[in-house]
Amino acid sequence: MSYRRDSGKRYWARGYRTEFETGLWWPSYKAYLASATWADKRRRALERDEGLCECGETATEVHHTSYHYRWGEEPLYVLVSLCNACHAKRHGKDEKPAMQIIRSRR
Repeated sequence: MSYRRDSGKRYWARGYRTEFETGLWWPSYKAYLASATWADKRRRALERDEGLCECGETATEVHHTSYHYRWGEEPLYVLVSLCNACHAKRHGKDEKPAMQIIRSRR
């Protein structure tokens, strides 16, 4: 999925604004994370990074640095391998609204 800027706010393009604001996009994202497509992307990102986080620890997570692409169409350069601690830091106080919704639904 991609998003556009409007009045200083970011939201998903192609009519996804309502889905994003109401959280209706969550089921499709959750399904994507359970898919073979994501498993392959995740594996490729971990292999590219030799299974290591930016800090040098063993990577256990693959993080999207951007949600500009539709699920499954994101290039590998927007995925980064992270350990649990670094992944948590990435979702700190400057957390994107999308990730706030994800965390609230776990």
